[in-house]
Amino acid sequence: MAALVSERFALMAWPLLCLAAVLAMLARIAFVLGGRAAMITVLLLALLCTEIYGGFAPGNIDHHGLQMALMLAALLALVEQRPILAAAAVALGLGVGLESLPYALAATAIAALWLKDDAARAGRFGLSLAVLAPVLLLAASAYRAAPVCDSYSVLHAVLLAVGGGGIAGISRLSRHRLVAFAGLAAVLLALAALMNPACFAGPYAGMDARIRTIFLARINEARPVWEFLQLAPSQTVGGFLYAVFALMLCLFAPPGRARNCVIVFAAAALAVATFQIGVSASQFCSLCRGSRRR
Repeated sequence: MAALVSERFALMAWPLLCLAAVLAMLARIAFVLGGRAAMITVLLLALLCTEIYGGFAPGNIDHHGLQMALMLAALLALVEQRPILAAAAVALGLGVGLESLPYALAATAIAALWLKDDAARAGRFGLSLAVLAPVLLLAASAYRAAPVCDSYSVLHAVLLAVGGGGIAGISRLSRHRLVAFAGLAAVLLALAALMNPACFAGPYAGMDARIRTIFLARINEARPVWEFLQLAPSQTVGGFLYAVFALMLCLFAPPGRARNCVIVFAAAALAVATFQIGVSASQFCSLCRGSRRR
C-alpha cells in the first residue's frame, strides 16, 4: 500500500516539479534581461501558452520536461556567465535525450565566444565538459562501447570530452583563439565521421529503411511544420506561430550578450520546430517576450 501511494505521489509531483523549475528559470532569465516587468510578462505568456502543459501533466512521467528544464538551466547559466553550470546542464541534457543536441550545440557555440574576451570562463566551461562527459557515460549509458546515434553513447562522450578539452586548451593561447576553435570544430566533425559516419544521416540512420518509414509515419511529432499544419492546425498556430511571435519580440530587447544568448536559443528552437514540430519552440521562445525594453 505504501509503495502504491509513493508511486502515485511521484507521478503527480515529478511533472509539477519540472514545470516549477522551468517557470523559475524563465522568470530569472526575464528578470536579468528586463527587470520585474519583464519577469511578470514572461510568466503570464508562458502560462497562457497551452502547448507547454503537455509535458508537465500530472501522471505523465516524460523526459521532455526535464530536458526543457536542463536546457533553460544552460541558457540561464550563459546569461549569468556561469560556465561550470552551463557545461553541467549541457552534458546532463544530452544524457537525458539527444533531442537536446541543437540546444547543446547552441550553448557550446555561445560559450566558445568567451574565447574572444574571457578565456578563463571558456576554459572552465571546456574543462567541465571534458570531465562530465565520461562520468555520464559510465554512470548512465548502456552504450559505453557502441557509438550509436540515437542515445548518449561513447560517440557523444568522446566528442564532448575532446571538444571540451580542446576549448580548455585553446583558452590558454594568447591569440588566434577563435581561429583555433574553428579548427577544433573541423577535428570534431572528422572524429564523428570516423566513429560512426551514419549518424550524419540522423538519429534513425541505423534503422532499416522500411521499418523507419512505418515507424515515423506513426509519429506526428517527427513531421515538419507544413505537414503538421494539415493534421493539427490549432496546435500549429498555438505552438509554432506563438514561437515566431516571441522570437520577433527578442529584437526589441535591450542589446547585449544576454539578449544574444536568448536569440540564439530561440532561433535554434524555432528551427527545430520547423523541421520537427514535436520539439515545440514555444516552450523555449516564450521567455523572449518579457525581455522588451519598457
